[in-house]
Amino acid sequence: MKTEVFSGFVFQGYADSTYTGTFNDVIYNPYHDCWITVGENGKIYKGNGIGATTFIEGVSQDFNYKSIAYNSDIMVAVGHSGMSKSVDGKIWINVPGVTSNEYNSIIWDENKFIVSSHIGIHTLNSLADSLSIITGSPTNINKISKFNDIYIGIETSGNVYHSFNLENCELRPTLNT
Repeated sequence: MKTEVFSGFVFQGYADSTYTGTFNDVIYNPYHDCWITVGENGKIYKGNGIGATTFIEGVSQDFNYKSIAYNSDIMVAVGHSGMSKSVDGKIWINVPGVTSNEYNSIIWDENKFIVSSHIGIHTLNSLADSLSIITGSPTNINKISKFNDIYIGIETSGNVYHSFNLENCELRPTLNT
């Protein structure tokens, strides 16, 4: 175990990670009091408690996880070749009926999961349903977020879109447009 001082803070009792890949997203799920982090090489790690110091590998799939979201019942991770779900953060299974796609980002908007991909924006009302693509939604959305009832999507090219209902996505002027 190591002890280091950084910016006046003393860090004791930690060890270097043995994970050599890239972590792409992390959430704290207050319903299960756990941290979940997702990354490349199909890795998902879980840490128990708000002050978790140890993370346990939860899954190893054949795809690169890019993003994770949760609601009170379930956690969902998306990646370049699919989607996995878990009720406890330890056991992860692939979501049935989801076709391979480049899923980039997922959020829970208090009613449904919103998933962005290279072919558009999808909705998923429950994990028993299939993904529904929103007709006319912008493609190549790398990251989607929701702030104060406004959805924001950022394309891989840097273009920014906003929408109040996900059906009418407007390109926002930026230095890229």
